[in-house]
Amino acid sequence: MKDQTIRGRLQFLLRRLRLGAGAFFILWAGFVLLYVFTGQTILKEEDEIRTTEKIESRFLSLQEPLIVYLETQSLSQKIRFDTILQSTISKMPDYSALSGEARSRLFGKRVKGMLFQVQALGNALFVPGIDQRQRQQLTLSLTNLLFETVHNDIGPFLDHLRLKERQTIHRIILVILFNLLFFVSELILFLWLEGLLKDLMENAVLKPIENLAIWAWSVAKGESPDSSSIESVPKDAEMRELIESINMMKDSLELALGQTRRKLQHNELLSMIIQASGFMSREQDVIDVSRQALVTVFGHSPVEIHFNLRKENEIDECWAIRKGGMITDQDWNGLVRCHQCEHAQKERTYLCAPILSAEETLGTITLRSEAAVEWSEEDRSFLRDVSAHVGMALSKLRLLHRHRNEAILDPLTGLYNRRYLDDFFQRVMALIRRHGKHYSFVMLDIDHFKEINDTYGHETGDQVLRELAGIIRGSMRQGEDMPSRIGGEEFALIVLGDREEALVVAEKIRKKVLDNWSPPRDLRVTISAGISELTPDCVLATVMKEADEALYQAKKEGRNRTILSGEGKSLS
Repeated sequence: MKDQTIRGRLQFLLRRLRLGAGAFFILWAGFVLLYVFTGQTILKEEDEIRTTEKIESRFLSLQEPLIVYLETQSLSQKIRFDTILQSTISKMPDYSALSGEARSRLFGKRVKGMLFQVQALGNALFVPGIDQRQRQQLTLSLTNLLFETVHNDIGPFLDHLRLKERQTIHRIILVILFNLLFFVSELILFLWLEGLLKDLMENAVLKPIENLAIWAWSVAKGESPDSSSIESVPKDAEMRELIESINMMKDSLELALGQTRRKLQHNELLSMIIQASGFMSREQDVIDVSRQALVTVFGHSPVEIHFNLRKENEIDECWAIRKGGMITDQDWNGLVRCHQCEHAQKERTYLCAPILSAEETLGTITLRSEAAVEWSEEDRSFLRDVSAHVGMALSKLRLLHRHRNEAILDPLTGLYNRRYLDDFFQRVMALIRRHGKHYSFVMLDIDHFKEINDTYGHETGDQVLRELAGIIRGSMRQGEDMPSRIGGEEFALIVLGDREEALVVAEKIRKKVLDNWSPPRDLRVTISAGISELTPDCVLATVMKEADEALYQAKKEGRNRTILSGEGKSLS
């Protein structure tokens, strides 16, 4: 069935209203004309009746002078009778002007002729030479003519006119009744049209709009109502098109809102990575917070998340690293896959993004799944942004570490330098004052180091320093003790514990050095050490002086030994 529209229904209703209004006007005009014509007819017939009644009255008025005239046969009565008769003839109306009916015209001619006959008979009565018998016959004829005219012509004609008048009155009554019936019909028609229009407005416009308003309000509150209740008039195409348009708009808004929410979530997670990485000092912390952001976005699907940091001087096997951009199993229609990495196994779906810095590629972030996953542009964009932020954070962190190491580490041995020794000493003093911990200071010096440089060369001397630094580093407790090179062949150690515990550490280092350069090596290296203990009110210069004096004592006593300051106790 062809769809009907609200506009079409209203146009159809308006056409019917125009047709009804036109028919009403035509019928009303017809009834008015008929009523006017009938009224004029009644007025003419009423004039004819009054005129005919006057003629009848005049004919009857002729009887009295005629009787007197016949009885007396006097000249004066004849003159009186002639006067009345002439007056009646002169006032005889023109029926052809009063009515166009042939019968009326014929009646007027007959009555006028009869009047002339009456006049002729009246004049014949006075003709000389007629006898009494002829006069009586003329008198009888004149009397019969008058009464026959009244009863045979005027009376029936009056009855005919009165019948016509009654018929015309009946027609007027019928016109009035039809007019009333017409008005009642028009009233019924307009009441029907009012009901039809009200039903149309109620069902086709008002109810759908009310339902549409309720439905739109529910949608605005975030609910998902059923739109079928709006279609109260299923045949109206506009309402269905409006509902479909609103549904499409709602779907588009929900899609856009979902995309906006995901974008906001992505931006919040990226902001979290940026803020968190700003105060982190370890690369693993940056990786952990970035992994958590990826889990938040991709955790709803069975996706594995892998961070692969590239080792120094490692050959670039991953296509993402070689390409310097994102790769996936869906690239090149899935016909070509990266076979260099574990994540690119044939049965797996993967999305791999390189971690780039300004100078190099630091590694990759890989999403992989056993199931088939359609990577959307939002997924690709978020992983690309995360890898970019991770690259910047790691690059910044490594740069800070490099600059920090350059500032606090000795470039030859890798131990801390004098600047860091000063800073570490201040922190240790705070711990001593706050918690009452014991710390000791150890000064180490390579015996006859100048002779080693002069005999074997500076490269050998540098190698001795590097090996000694390795022995020192391996003999100390990481995170508690601090080794440093303060210049030339001199090393300073801050050791957690009192002087006796520091003595154990120093002797451990001395013995390892002695064993490291024992035969069959041609070079023989020994060290001497001096130990002092830190107190809550000491300063670094005093502590170093005490340890240096103990070291000088060890040198003086023959080297290759450890001396405790203030006691002169020696271990060799």
